[in-house]
Amino acid sequence: MAIEILLLGKRKKLMKYVQSTASFFIFLFIVLIPLNASAEMGDKASKKWPELFKQVRLIAEHINNLEVIQIKGLQNQLEDLLRQIEEIKQSVPQLQNVVELNKSDTLAQVKKVENKISDLEAEVRNQVLLKISQQNKF
Repeated sequence: MAIEILLLGKRKKLMKYVQSTASFFIFLFIVLIPLNASAEMGDKASKKWPELFKQVRLIAEHINNLEVIQIKGLQNQLEDLLRQIEEIKQSVPQLQNVVELNKSDTLAQVKKVENKISDLEAEVRNQVLLKISQQNKF
């Protein structure tokens, strides 16, 4: 029972401390907010708004300029890419013609080599047969 009375006394002191602290902060809040608000409502506030709007406008213009610069940069890059693509489109048929010409030349050279090999093969065969026939005569 004594402990309960002791705890009840401490609880009352704590509640009184919390209540007085809260009251103090509420008092400060009520007193200081209107002072601050009334200070801003005077001539200074009316002079600050145009300056703030001017600064906001300047920031918006700066952002707009940055966007325009970036867009122009991207546009230039796209134009360069388009020009490169057009150059590639024009060079592809030329490359195809060169490849076809090289292919034709290579096939013609292969045909010549095959004919030479065939001629040499026939000549070697004739010489071998001639040697065999000469050996058979002896």
